[in-house]
Amino acid sequence: MITDDTVRAADEAFGVDSVLKKRVLVSKLNKKQRLVYEAIQEAPEAADNDALLLTKVWLKEGWSDGKTLFQNLICVSRPETLSRRRRELYNMGLITYSPTALKEREVAFKDERDKASPIPPQIRGRELEYGWYVNEGNGVGLSAPRVQISLIDREDD
Repeated sequence: MITDDTVRAADEAFGVDSVLKKRVLVSKLNKKQRLVYEAIQEAPEAADNDALLLTKVWLKEGWSDGKTLFQNLICVSRPETLSRRRRELYNMGLITYSPTALKEREVAFKDERDKASPIPPQIRGRELEYGWYVNEGNGVGLSAPRVQISLIDREDD
């Protein structure tokens, strides 16, 4: 398995853009990473397209139209697994995404973060200017000079 230490060691030994570094990293890929890497090498647009990536990898794993759906699904990788392996390859520098795909992922990430985050959007990114506090009576909140925001208001019973 490739760890961050392996990538750093390859960077130091061979340089960041070295072909040799890429060969070393590719030689250490696990089975799923290798399947995803080979699928993207065959069809580079699979780096940006989930459906195409699934198709390429699943065919390599033995998907057959002669089998039932259940028989096919039990012998192939789950979509989440393939997405994670693709992200790992991207983080290692072995594949790249198109600028359009990067922008779409950034927008999707920000939308999801805005829905799930307890930090109000107007102060997000400036959390260090504020201090987290836990007020036993009112829950968790943020405090700043002359500003107090309570994120969770609970009434005492």
